[in-house]
Amino acid sequence: MKFKPFLIRNHKGFSLMEVIVIIIVAAVSFAMIFQYFGSFITDSSVPVHRLNYAMELKQTAELIMEHYRYLQYKSKDETPLETLKKNLEDDFSKYKQDFKVKLKYNDFVKFDGNQNDTADPDGLRDLLKVTIKHDEDEENNETITLLLVRQ
Repeated sequence: MKFKPFLIRNHKGFSLMEVIVIIIVAAVSFAMIFQYFGSFITDSSVPVHRLNYAMELKQTAELIMEHYRYLQYKSKDETPLETLKKNLEDDFSKYKQDFKVKLKYNDFVKFDGNQNDTADPDGLRDLLKVTIKHDEDEENNETITLLLVRQ
């Protein structure tokens, strides 16, 4: 009878303990990779939505500016700021088109010496402040403010 050393074995395959260790290491690695790439994939649409919201705000602001320029230069309106303010209050839907944009602020303001705007106490009506906000963008609170000046 030949003596075979304990460490030298002639076996094929893995032992049960080796298979269990490999499964545990693979599961932990997969969980870490999935957590990293899962958040990357699910959050990848956020910048696209924010860009769409910003474009809708910009297009709405351009429509307001275009209407103000029309009132100022092409129409015979003597008070284009007051007319624009009234149009924005009465029918904002013609400016926002199909976008989910809302009018947040629309009033005459005056700036004090500290660059703070306050309601126009003197009634000069020289500076109209219009702020628009996207309805669906609650977490970022992105707005556009237009300051329109009487010429």
